[in-house]
Amino acid sequence: MTLRFCRDRVDSALTPPQVPPKLRLERYRDRVIVTILSLTGVRGAEVFAVSRDNRRNGITWDDVDLEGNTITVLGKVRREDKDPYQQAQLPPRAASALEKYKRVLKPPTEEWPVFPTNHYPSKKQALVDEFSEARIETMLKRKSIDELLREHEMPQPSLSTNGARSILQRLLEQLDGAYDDLEYDPGGYLKPHGARRGIGHELYKKGHAEVAQKSLRHTSMDVTDESYQDIQASETAQAVDEILENASD
Repeated sequence: MTLRFCRDRVDSALTPPQVPPKLRLERYRDRVIVTILSLTGVRGAEVFAVSRDNRRNGITWDDVDLEGNTITVLGKVRREDKDPYQQAQLPPRAASALEKYKRVLKPPTEEWPVFPTNHYPSKKQALVDEFSEARIETMLKRKSIDELLREHEMPQPSLSTNGARSILQRLLEQLDGAYDDLEYDPGGYLKPHGARRGIGHELYKKGHAEVAQKSLRHTSMDVTDESYQDIQASETAQAVDEILENASD
Protein backbone atom coordinates (compact mmCIF):
# COMPACT_ATOMS: atom_id res chain seq x y z
CA MET A 1 0.00 0.00 0.00
CA THR A 2 2.85 2.42 0.83
CA LEU A 3 4.45 1.63 -2.54
CA ARG A 4 1.18 2.40 -4.30
CA PHE A 5 0.87 5.68 -2.42
CA CYS A 6 4.43 6.77 -3.34
CA ARG A 7 3.90 5.81 -6.97
CA ASP A 8 0.70 7.87 -7.11
CA ARG A 9 2.51 10.85 -5.56
CA VAL A 10 5.14 10.71 -8.30
CA ASP A 11 2.50 10.41 -11.02
CA SER A 12 0.66 13.43 -9.64
CA ALA A 13 3.89 15.42 -9.74
CA LEU A 14 4.13 14.84 -13.50
CA THR A 15 0.63 16.02 -14.40
CA PRO A 16 -0.56 19.66 -14.50
CA PRO A 17 -0.42 21.59 -12.35
CA GLN A 18 3.10 20.29 -11.78
CA VAL A 19 4.66 20.63 -8.35
CA PRO A 20 7.87 22.62 -7.72
CA PRO A 21 11.12 20.81 -8.71
CA LYS A 22 12.19 20.40 -5.08
CA LEU A 23 8.93 18.71 -4.12
CA ARG A 24 9.05 16.59 -7.28
CA LEU A 25 12.53 15.36 -6.34
CA GLU A 26 11.34 14.61 -2.81
CA ARG A 27 8.53 12.43 -4.13
CA TYR A 28 10.90 10.48 -6.36
CA ARG A 29 13.24 10.01 -3.41
CA ASP A 30 10.47 8.83 -1.10
CA ARG A 31 9.31 6.30 -3.68
CA VAL A 32 12.84 4.92 -4.02
CA ILE A 33 13.30 4.69 -0.24
CA VAL A 34 10.12 2.67 0.15
CA THR A 35 10.85 0.57 -2.95
CA ILE A 36 14.38 -0.36 -1.86
CA LEU A 37 13.36 -1.19 1.70
CA SER A 38 10.35 -3.19 0.51
CA LEU A 39 11.97 -5.19 -2.28
CA THR A 40 15.70 -5.62 -1.64
CA GLY A 41 15.84 -6.90 1.93
CA VAL A 42 18.56 -4.42 2.92
CA ARG A 43 18.96 -3.11 6.45
CA GLY A 44 18.46 0.60 7.04
CA ALA A 45 22.03 0.87 8.36
CA GLU A 46 23.29 -0.56 5.06
CA VAL A 47 21.88 2.21 2.86
CA PHE A 48 21.58 5.23 5.18
CA ALA A 49 24.20 6.96 7.31
CA VAL A 50 24.52 5.87 10.92
CA SER A 51 25.43 8.38 13.62
CA ARG A 52 28.67 7.65 15.45
CA ASP A 53 29.68 4.97 12.92
CA ASN A 54 32.22 6.33 10.45
CA ARG A 55 32.04 3.18 8.33
CA ARG A 56 28.37 3.59 7.54
CA ASN A 57 28.03 6.78 5.51
CA GLY A 58 25.15 5.73 3.28
CA ILE A 59 25.30 4.30 -0.23
CA THR A 60 26.52 6.33 -3.20
CA TRP A 61 25.67 5.95 -6.88
CA ASP A 62 28.98 4.16 -7.27
CA ASP A 63 27.50 1.38 -5.10
CA VAL A 64 24.50 0.91 -7.40
CA ASP A 65 24.67 -1.35 -10.45
CA LEU A 66 21.42 -0.73 -12.30
CA GLU A 67 22.27 -3.12 -15.14
CA GLY A 68 23.60 -5.86 -12.87
CA ASN A 69 20.68 -5.45 -10.44
CA THR A 70 22.83 -5.20 -7.32
CA ILE A 71 23.70 -2.74 -4.56
CA THR A 72 27.03 -2.99 -2.75
CA VAL A 73 26.43 -2.56 0.99
CA LEU A 74 28.45 -2.85 4.17
CA GLY A 75 26.79 -5.94 5.57
CA LYS A 76 26.37 -7.25 9.07
CA VAL A 77 29.51 -9.39 9.14
CA ARG A 78 31.18 -10.24 12.44
CA ARG A 79 34.09 -12.36 11.18
CA GLU A 80 37.25 -10.31 10.68
CA ASP A 81 38.53 -12.62 7.92
CA LYS A 82 35.41 -12.10 5.79
CA ASP A 83 34.82 -9.22 3.37
CA PRO A 84 32.19 -7.02 5.06
CA TYR A 85 30.91 -5.71 1.72
CA GLN A 86 28.07 -7.69 0.18
CA GLN A 87 25.96 -7.61 -2.97
CA ALA A 88 22.30 -7.01 -2.15
CA GLN A 89 19.81 -7.98 -4.84
CA LEU A 90 18.08 -5.15 -6.70
CA PRO A 91 14.91 -6.33 -8.47
CA PRO A 92 14.17 -4.73 -11.87
CA ARG A 93 11.22 -2.80 -10.40
CA ALA A 94 13.49 -1.23 -7.79
CA ALA A 95 16.24 -0.60 -10.36
CA SER A 96 13.74 1.19 -12.60
CA ALA A 97 12.61 3.46 -9.75
CA LEU A 98 16.25 4.24 -8.94
CA GLU A 99 17.07 5.04 -12.55
CA LYS A 100 14.16 7.49 -12.84
CA TYR A 101 15.09 9.10 -9.53
CA LYS A 102 18.71 9.49 -10.69
CA ARG A 103 17.58 11.37 -13.79
CA VAL A 104 15.73 13.85 -11.57
CA LEU A 105 18.47 14.11 -8.92
CA LYS A 106 21.25 14.55 -11.54
CA PRO A 107 24.17 13.67 -9.25
CA PRO A 108 27.34 15.50 -10.43
CA THR A 109 29.53 12.47 -9.65
CA GLU A 110 29.10 8.77 -8.95
CA GLU A 111 30.39 9.45 -5.42
CA TRP A 112 27.27 11.50 -4.74
CA PRO A 113 25.00 9.93 -2.09
CA VAL A 114 21.88 8.19 -3.35
CA PHE A 115 19.95 9.81 -0.50
CA PRO A 116 21.48 13.24 0.24
CA THR A 117 20.55 14.82 3.55
CA ASN A 118 18.50 18.00 3.72
CA HIS A 119 20.08 18.86 7.06
CA TYR A 120 21.58 22.32 6.47
CA PRO A 121 24.28 22.23 9.20
CA SER A 122 25.55 18.89 7.84
CA LYS A 123 25.75 20.25 4.31
CA LYS A 124 27.53 23.37 5.50
CA GLN A 125 30.02 21.32 7.50
CA ALA A 126 30.94 19.43 4.32
CA LEU A 127 32.00 22.75 2.79
CA VAL A 128 33.73 23.96 5.95
CA ASP A 129 35.84 20.79 5.96
CA GLU A 130 37.19 21.85 2.56
CA PHE A 131 37.26 25.65 2.82
CA SER A 132 37.55 28.11 5.67
CA GLU A 133 34.34 29.11 7.40
CA ALA A 134 34.92 32.76 6.52
CA ARG A 135 35.23 31.87 2.84
CA ILE A 136 32.10 29.77 3.01
CA GLU A 137 30.10 32.71 4.35
CA THR A 138 31.28 34.81 1.41
CA MET A 139 30.44 32.07 -1.07
CA LEU A 140 26.97 31.64 0.39
CA LYS A 141 26.18 35.28 -0.38
CA ARG A 142 26.21 34.55 -4.11
CA LYS A 143 25.09 30.94 -4.32
CA SER A 144 22.99 28.49 -2.34
CA ILE A 145 24.66 25.76 -0.37
CA ASP A 146 23.34 23.10 -2.77
CA GLU A 147 24.75 24.99 -5.75
CA LEU A 148 28.14 25.22 -4.06
CA LEU A 149 28.24 21.54 -3.22
CA ARG A 150 27.46 20.62 -6.83
CA GLU A 151 29.81 23.22 -8.30
CA HIS A 152 32.75 21.87 -6.29
CA GLU A 153 31.57 18.27 -6.68
CA MET A 154 31.64 17.81 -2.94
CA PRO A 155 29.24 15.06 -1.91
CA GLN A 156 27.01 16.16 0.94
CA PRO A 157 26.34 13.74 3.79
CA SER A 158 23.75 11.02 3.34
CA LEU A 159 20.35 10.86 4.95
CA SER A 160 20.66 9.22 8.36
CA THR A 161 18.73 6.22 9.62
CA ASN A 162 16.83 8.55 11.96
CA GLY A 163 16.00 10.82 9.04
CA ALA A 164 14.75 7.85 7.02
CA ARG A 165 12.51 6.75 9.89
CA SER A 166 11.01 10.25 10.05
CA ILE A 167 10.26 10.16 6.32
CA LEU A 168 8.60 6.76 6.62
CA GLN A 169 6.52 7.93 9.56
CA ARG A 170 5.40 11.02 7.64
CA LEU A 171 4.48 8.94 4.60
CA LEU A 172 2.39 6.53 6.61
CA GLU A 173 0.59 9.39 8.32
CA GLN A 174 -0.25 10.84 4.90
CA LEU A 175 -1.73 7.50 3.93
CA ASP A 176 -4.56 8.05 6.39
CA GLY A 177 -7.64 8.70 4.30
CA ALA A 178 -5.76 8.54 0.99
CA TYR A 179 -7.50 5.32 -0.05
CA ASP A 180 -10.89 3.91 0.79
CA ASP A 181 -9.50 0.37 1.10
CA LEU A 182 -6.83 1.29 3.65
CA GLU A 183 -7.04 0.59 7.34
CA TYR A 184 -4.51 2.91 8.95
CA ASP A 185 -3.10 2.41 12.41
CA PRO A 186 -1.75 5.78 13.66
CA GLY A 187 0.03 3.99 16.47
CA GLY A 188 2.59 2.37 14.19
CA TYR A 189 4.61 3.13 11.10
CA LEU A 190 6.77 1.41 8.56
CA LYS A 191 10.32 0.98 9.79
CA PRO A 192 13.40 -0.07 7.79
CA HIS A 193 13.81 -3.37 9.65
CA GLY A 194 10.08 -4.00 9.47
CA ALA A 195 10.25 -3.74 5.68
CA ARG A 196 13.18 -6.17 5.61
CA ARG A 197 11.34 -8.65 7.76
CA GLY A 198 8.21 -8.16 5.68
CA ILE A 199 9.80 -9.25 2.40
CA GLY A 200 11.39 -12.25 4.12
CA HIS A 201 8.07 -13.21 5.67
CA GLU A 202 6.24 -12.94 2.34
CA LEU A 203 8.82 -15.04 0.47
CA TYR A 204 9.06 -17.66 3.22
CA LYS A 205 5.29 -17.94 3.60
CA LYS A 206 4.89 -18.54 -0.14
CA GLY A 207 7.33 -21.45 0.00
CA HIS A 208 10.43 -19.66 -1.27
CA ALA A 209 12.65 -20.17 1.79
CA GLU A 210 15.86 -20.29 -0.25
CA VAL A 211 15.01 -17.07 -2.07
CA ALA A 212 14.25 -15.47 1.30
CA GLN A 213 17.64 -16.56 2.63
CA LYS A 214 19.48 -15.14 -0.39
CA SER A 215 17.46 -11.93 -0.39
CA LEU A 216 18.13 -11.30 3.31
CA ARG A 217 21.73 -12.55 2.95
CA HIS A 218 21.42 -14.88 5.92
CA THR A 219 24.55 -16.95 6.53
CA SER A 220 22.59 -20.20 6.42
CA MET A 221 19.10 -21.60 5.96
CA ASP A 222 19.04 -22.33 9.69
CA VAL A 223 19.09 -18.60 10.37
CA THR A 224 16.16 -18.05 8.00
CA ASP A 225 14.20 -20.94 9.47
CA GLU A 226 14.74 -19.61 12.97
CA SER A 227 13.67 -16.11 11.94
CA TYR A 228 10.34 -17.38 10.67
CA GLN A 229 9.46 -20.03 13.23
CA ASP A 230 5.99 -18.49 13.50
CA ILE A 231 5.23 -19.48 9.91
CA GLN A 232 6.53 -23.00 10.49
CA ALA A 233 4.44 -23.34 13.66
CA SER A 234 1.32 -22.09 11.88
CA GLU A 235 1.80 -24.47 8.96
CA THR A 236 2.48 -27.36 11.33
CA ALA A 237 -0.69 -26.59 13.28
CA GLN A 238 -2.76 -26.69 10.10
CA ALA A 239 -1.11 -29.93 8.97
CA VAL A 240 -1.73 -31.58 12.36
CA ASP A 241 -5.35 -30.49 12.33
CA GLU A 242 -5.87 -31.94 8.85
CA ILE A 243 -4.14 -35.23 9.76
CA LEU A 244 -6.15 -35.69 12.95
CA GLU A 245 -9.39 -34.72 11.25
CA ASN A 246 -8.80 -37.25 8.47
CA ALA A 247 -7.85 -39.92 11.03
CA SER A 248 -11.09 -39.41 12.93
CA ASP A 249 -13.10 -39.88 9.75
